[in-house]
Amino acid sequence: SLAWVHPLVLALVFAHGITTASRVPAGEVDRGTADILFTWPVSRATIFCTEAFVCFATGAFLLGLGMLGSYFGNQLIPAEGRPDPARVALIVLNLYLLAMTVAGMTMLFSTLSNRRGQSVGWAFGIVLTFLLWNFLAQYWAPAEKALFLNLLYYYQPLPILTEGLFPAGNYAVLSALVVATWGGALVILRRRDICTT
Repeated sequence: SLAWVHPLVLALVFAHGITTASRVPAGEVDRGTADILFTWPVSRATIFCTEAFVCFATGAFLLGLGMLGSYFGNQLIPAEGRPDPARVALIVLNLYLLAMTVAGMTMLFSTLSNRRGQSVGWAFGIVLTFLLWNFLAQYWAPAEKALFLNLLYYYQPLPILTEGLFPAGNYAVLSALVVATWGGALVILRRRDICTT
């Protein structure tokens, strides 16, 4: 399970979500092109759904490549030491929901901000806080007691890989957060007054 919790893997997945989800509207306002984008004969909801589709699809593609790499890499070890591909798929789905939650949080910040750097900074700061909190919880009891408030608490690949547990609760919490963050971002974007001047 180390490959699925390695800081480089998490950094790549989170960087994808933060980069993709901060583009509209904060990136457009920041560049001064929001006036052009939002005067097209399409609704804000359509623009939002297009951006969301790109984020969700490219996130799935990225994690699909990771799963493919894991499969081919596992062919180099003896058969008895290989993880069950179905369990790896459950881990990847869990990581995908976590990544889309981070992306939704970033999109929410993007709809509230006029600067892309500001929305990226907020998202990065919160993700970094969660990572440090997750580490600190191993050594500090108060941090461990409040760990259920941390997004990373709902991504635990080791029990899935070793015991074959189906993380229905983790899936449910992360799915609800995906709906809440992306839905909130859509509501704000539709109501917000956007002007680059």
